[in-house]
Amino acid sequence: VKRKQVGDELEEFGLDTKENNEQAVRFDPPDLLWEELKVINQTSVLRGETTHVRMILANQGGDVATGVEYSVKWYFSQREKRKKRIFWDRIKVIAPGERKVIELPITIPAMEQIGSYIVEVIVDEPNNISESEENNNSKIISKPIIFSDVAQIFPEDSYSFAEDGLFRFE
Repeated sequence: VKRKQVGDELEEFGLDTKENNEQAVRFDPPDLLWEELKVINQTSVLRGETTHVRMILANQGGDVATGVEYSVKWYFSQREKRKKRIFWDRIKVIAPGERKVIELPITIPAMEQIGSYIVEVIVDEPNNISESEENNNSKIISKPIIFSDVAQIFPEDSYSFAEDGLFRFE
């Protein structure tokens, strides 16, 4: 630090002192969102059987998120206020730009009502992580899961009755 005499006082100029030079490095906050949620291989499930759900969680923010809680819920499509948590877990760390692929086996209890069910995933439900966007933390499955006592096997989305002929249900 250089000093020069100005009247009766010394004035500092040139290099900054260490106190003025220290600044914390700040990143944009994390932004957790579900990129994908789908049932693997089937949309119709027998009660008492197991199906698998694939979820992809991404951190599209600028900072690391730690202690990330997420849960999976389902509900009968005609009673959306009666959500039932079927799974809860915690991810230790998810870095900026990182994606976590989670495949979860779900066994449908035999006592569940027959019908169409919606699966929903929620990340950071207790709102413990400060994010750049707080309103994108849940996702609902695009096609409902059908719980039944009779196996229903549907043709693929690309199946054409006009080109491929009749399709038999088993």
